[in-house]
Amino acid sequence: MKKFILIAVAALAMLATFSACSCSNSDAPWGVEYALQSDGKTDASVTVQFFNANMSLNGDADYVFDWTNAPVVLRSESAVILADALTSNDAQTVKAAEYVNGWLDEWFKVVSFEGHYDIYIKGYVKETKTQITFSIDRHFTNIPENADDPTVDPD
Repeated sequence: MKKFILIAVAALAMLATFSACSCSNSDAPWGVEYALQSDGKTDASVTVQFFNANMSLNGDADYVFDWTNAPVVLRSESAVILADALTSNDAQTVKAAEYVNGWLDEWFKVVSFEGHYDIYIKGYVKETKTQITFSIDRHFTNIPENADDPTVDPD
């Protein structure tokens, strides 16, 4: 009887080990799903690089640009603010946040400009290996912070 109980316990332990391993996402590739919006304005011309896109604006313009590759709506309730995640105590969250932050730095930037521009990119980016969704908010501008102050000459 002891042998039977010992064999049953060993079998259950092995089953629990295999069940835990089959749910692992450790060999999944790093990647992103995104649902983003960009809005902004320029008084001359600006070219902005977005992931898989470039946008050029000429003249005095305001714009709104929405794009996504997410197969489902990314939920804001579960999103972690990217800046907070970069300083998290959880190593997995930090790795995912660093991946997303690097992806944003590589793919989202002002390529060229004349005059002034003020551009925001906001939304959600889900890192596919960890399944963590981040709230992102990037601001690109060459307008001085005190430009609204009438006592400061902006040029």
